[in-house]
Amino acid sequence: RKPLRLGKPFDYGIGVEMLGRASEQSALYAHQLYGALQTGPLRWQAGWREHTSGMVDSTLSMGSTMWSRNASFMPKLSVAVPEYVAIPGTQGFLAVRGYVAHGWFGPDRFIDRPYLHEKYAYLRIRFPGLPMQGHAGFHHNVVWAGTHPTQGDLPDGFNNFLRVVLGQGAPEGSNTATGEQSNAFGNTVAAYDFAVTFQANGVRGQVARQFYIEDTVSLAFRNVWDGLWSLSLRRAETGHLV
Repeated sequence: RKPLRLGKPFDYGIGVEMLGRASEQSALYAHQLYGALQTGPLRWQAGWREHTSGMVDSTLSMGSTMWSRNASFMPKLSVAVPEYVAIPGTQGFLAVRGYVAHGWFGPDRFIDRPYLHEKYAYLRIRFPGLPMQGHAGFHHNVVWAGTHPTQGDLPDGFNNFLRVVLGQGAPEGSNTATGEQSNAFGNTVAAYDFAVTFQANGVRGQVARQFYIEDTVSLAFRNVWDGLWSLSLRRAETGHLV
């Protein structure tokens, strides 16, 4: 791999990681295969690549409610502001970052070869005089289009893509699953994501909470207990047993 160098106004990165399995069903495949381009604060990327979604410590086995760590990576095109960028006029107390991607699921699924729409946005707040920061974000993931085993080809195209992006219902009379016309087009999985990060006495920590969203009424925190708590404590110095 050739990694991107942070802070460079223009740079590129590439990576290949192969995995093999020797058994009665031997296999060799690309676990990661991607190219990336950095232009100012924007990162453009294409291919298969590991990606952590949400304010979770990537070393925690539970991971995020948005993307299982047991799931294989999928080919995606994405554009992101991966690092926080300060909002002008706020002296660095407010900053934003975000991510938008279009992905392709593979065959051998109930709905064959659907698309993935994935996006998130975060706001960071610095607390004056305190070694901590607050983070608030929203995730939106939609599986849409593809071929249904009994209903045939489901709606796709640019106009329906805009409906997915905006979280709108399906057009009247379109060939969709039951309930999508009045709720949201495609199978939606979303979340509110909040976290507090801090550093003190040689320890970096994070407390995070994801509120799971699977239908429109969940946007109003109808079930505040449905979600995931996570806690991470990490010593700033490396080389320790724990």
